[in-house]
Amino acid sequence: MNTIKVVDFLNSSNLLSSSKANTLYSYILEQLEKFDSITLDFSGYESISSIFLNYTLGNLIVDKKINSKEQLFDIVNIVGLSDDDREEVILSVQNAIFKNNLLLEGKNIEDIYSSYLTY
Repeated sequence: MNTIKVVDFLNSSNLLSSSKANTLYSYILEQLEKFDSITLDFSGYESISSIFLNYTLGNLIVDKKINSKEQLFDIVNIVGLSDDDREEVILSVQNAIFKNNLLLEGKNIEDIYSSYLTY
């Protein structure tokens, strides 16, 4: 198993932007070509955004057609997050799995999202 120390890899303890997330996501894909599983070690981070999680884990779920959080966590072990941010990870993962399942059913995501009322 390969460990990616996220803060060191991105040279930042603030994990907020989609550009940093895309950088990490690309590296995760590279590592999953070499290893069956990886560990994302978030030790030392100061803040993390849902955008960052959606661009990393959400895109991984959709691109790899992962259909359960157990399937994701079999290949990506996540350590070093606070309890609150672990909850944010679970929410991001559940949303991405929902989106992925809709895509696999051939549904148009934009039509579904536009039918929800926003306040």
